[in-house]
Amino acid sequence: MKSIMRAVCFYSMLLFSFSASANLITLMPDKTSYSAGESINLEIYLNNSNPSMSWLEFDVNFNDFDIAFSHFEETNDVLLNSSYSDAFDMFGFAPVTVLVEFNSDWTSNLTPSFKLGTATFTSINANNGNFSLGYLDVQDDNYMSIAHQSVVVSEPTVWLLFLVCGVWTIVQRSAVKSLHR
Repeated sequence: MKSIMRAVCFYSMLLFSFSASANLITLMPDKTSYSAGESINLEIYLNNSNPSMSWLEFDVNFNDFDIAFSHFEETNDVLLNSSYSDAFDMFGFAPVTVLVEFNSDWTSNLTPSFKLGTATFTSINANNGNFSLGYLDVQDDNYMSIAHQSVVVSEPTVWLLFLVCGVWTIVQRSAVKSLHR
């Protein structure tokens, strides 16, 4: 029993000691695999966006032998807080380029993290719906690029887990010593 508890403590500490991060844009397909002719809905989210962002342009990469772009539909919140938004592919080939120009007061109506919209594709062949983020450009009102980087996501502290496992070990040792007296 002791060895099982030690293993659980060790692997828990190992698991929780890694940090996580969230990119500016998250792509979330509705399923993990698709049959030929099936619709693919790819939800696109912005995470911890810079409040001075005015212009956003990015590419969604995919295999255009297996998937064809149909259309992009922004959420109502984005539609009401932007003066321009569009998504297109060049003559039916990947990637899809998404462009959004936000109103200057978008931060008073949207939080820094929100759903941008849904891109719809059609599966040409059976596939697993692999999408990735390509080119990315974020600009402010003066057309100056804004740094975009991964943001560390807060996680439960591993020190609490160390403390719990340490106390458990001390209690177990004292219990064993008292039994042997």
